[in-house]
Amino acid sequence: MNKFSDRLRYLRASHGLTQEKLSKDIEEVFGYPIAKATISQYENGNREPSISMLINLAQYFNCSIDYLVGISDHISIIDSSEFMNKMLLLKTIVDILPKMDYVQSHNLNKLISEYLGSNDLK
Repeated sequence: MNKFSDRLRYLRASHGLTQEKLSKDIEEVFGYPIAKATISQYENGNREPSISMLINLAQYFNCSIDYLVGISDHISIIDSSEFMNKMLLLKTIVDILPKMDYVQSHNLNKLISEYLGSNDLK
């Protein structure tokens, strides 16, 4: 086995994900379709991911590409379920934003500005 295979399997399993769930999440969040069989091939060392897939996996698991490919042992994962929820929310907002009229867009902008102001996240 190579480091990438081992680490992908570890990350997926430690987050309680099946290969199928991971493939669906990657497609939903990043718009990059990937078959369950492809993830299986990655984990078995029979296939290597593209650069764009490495980026997607690193973002999904909130770790560095260096960790995924075995250059670094520093994993630095922040709660990935929280990260995924935020990514899905962001995707939803991006999807509905073009459909909003001026008033809806203005109200959303105002709501976000108020939230950021009250939480010192500017």
